[in-house]
Amino acid sequence: MKTRINTFLSAICLIFLLGAVAFSADIVKDGKVKEFYPNGAISALRTFKNGKLHGLSKTFYENGQDMTVGKYANDQQDGVFKSYYEDGTLYLTKDFNDGQLDGMVKEFYPNGNLKSLEHFKKDSLHGSAEYYYENGDLRYTMNFENGVLNGISKEFYPNNALKSEVYYKDGVWDGSIKEYHQDGWLEAEWSYHDGVKSGMSKIFFPNGQLKWKATFQDDRIEGKSLAYSENGNLIMEADFADNVLNGEVKEYYRDGQLRILSNYADDKKEGLYQEFYPDGQLRLERSYQNGLEIGVSKEFHEDGALWITRSYYNEERDGSLREYYPSGELKQAWKIEDGLLDGLSKAYYKNGQLMSEETFIKGKKNGISYYFNKDGKKLFEDRYMDGVRIERTSFSEDNSETP
Repeated sequence: MKTRINTFLSAICLIFLLGAVAFSADIVKDGKVKEFYPNGAISALRTFKNGKLHGLSKTFYENGQDMTVGKYANDQQDGVFKSYYEDGTLYLTKDFNDGQLDGMVKEFYPNGNLKSLEHFKKDSLHGSAEYYYENGDLRYTMNFENGVLNGISKEFYPNNALKSEVYYKDGVWDGSIKEYHQDGWLEAEWSYHDGVKSGMSKIFFPNGQLKWKATFQDDRIEGKSLAYSENGNLIMEADFADNVLNGEVKEYYRDGQLRILSNYADDKKEGLYQEFYPDGQLRLERSYQNGLEIGVSKEFHEDGALWITRSYYNEERDGSLREYYPSGELKQAWKIEDGLLDGLSKAYYKNGQLMSEETFIKGKKNGISYYFNKDGKKLFEDRYMDGVRIERTSFSEDNSETP
């Protein structure tokens, strides 16, 4: 019986509660309404008319300081809205018209300096926009049309020097793009069309001399790429196709003398490769196929005499290495396997007499190496393990071991 009574009372309470909620929902707010933090401090003061925000509206920090201040008309923000830091410093001002941003929007640093100044039209950025460093110096200037960047935009260093100039068309880079050093000189100039590099681009030295230039097409280098020294001499020219090296590449000494001549196909060395001494004498000559060295490679002394030859027989880089005296006699010969010295190596005196015999395994000396004088007598023997000498035996003139 008691349980049934409790259930009945609970049902009656629920009916009254639902009725109270429905009654509360039917109340139309009108006039000033206050809202509070749990600690009792006022959190908001809003003005209503016929259930809609209309008139002054304010929100507060718990310390009582204004957080936001603005006016509404028929539930729409209207006029100037202001936001503040907790210490009371102005943080943001926005101009509204019938609920839309329309006019100026200003943001401030905590120190009171202006951080940004933007112009809006019907909720979209429209017109000039400026952005500042915390010390108050101008950092960026931009121009918008209906929310899209158009026209010139500039960036500045903290010392007020111009850093870059960018031209926009419908939100993407289009036209000449310039970059400047903080000391004021032009560092680079790029050409863009519809947001991608297109046309001539250049990089400069501090003295204004051209450092590098190339032509782009759809963001990729096409044709000649040229690099210069600070005194204006050409130091490199390279042929590109579809943004990779294709064709002849030349590198020059500072005085303009040819230093390296090479050829490329699809960004890999192909064909003849040559290096030259400053006086124009050939220093090195090699051949490449699909980026791999093939055939006989030759290095020369400055007087033109052959110095070193290296031959590769296959793609595994098996071959031989030979060094010559300036007078042309063989000085030393090695075998190469997988690109490393491997097997027996012999060295000779100019008269052809054997100087040494050494054994290599995967690029390191191993086993016993023998060394002889010009008369063919053994001087000493060295024992190696993984490139490290672990023992030496010396011999007297009669080829007997010395203690």
